[in-house]
Amino acid sequence: MPSAGPEIAEWAAELPRPAKTYPVRLAGTRSYAAALASAAVGDVVMLLCEDGNPFDPDALAIVTADGALLGYVPRDSWLRRAVLEDRRGVAARIEGLDGGATIAVTLTDDQPGRRIYEN
Repeated sequence: MPSAGPEIAEWAAELPRPAKTYPVRLAGTRSYAAALASAAVGDVVMLLCEDGNPFDPDALAIVTADGALLGYVPRDSWLRRAVLEDRRGVAARIEGLDGGATIAVTLTDDQPGRRIYEN
């Protein structure tokens, strides 16, 4: 670390910036109350394209690390376009559990994962 002066500004400009996160409220959480009851704010979750979903062929499921389904990305969410059209991946964690669930997402260059729809 530099000691003083304009060198500090140059040094600070080279520091990694924290990733930008965006809140996304989940849809369908009422159906997954048991899974939500065992989830906690800060838990890491996965966004997975859900193959074979008869209600939405482009469904994006949000699941816990142990595979419990928490809900879905809403059909009208900007995040669907980012994942399905722009082929962006997502790093996510639970941000809120007040009457449903909100996740904080960061877009990545990874390909989204997949899961098979289970009734």
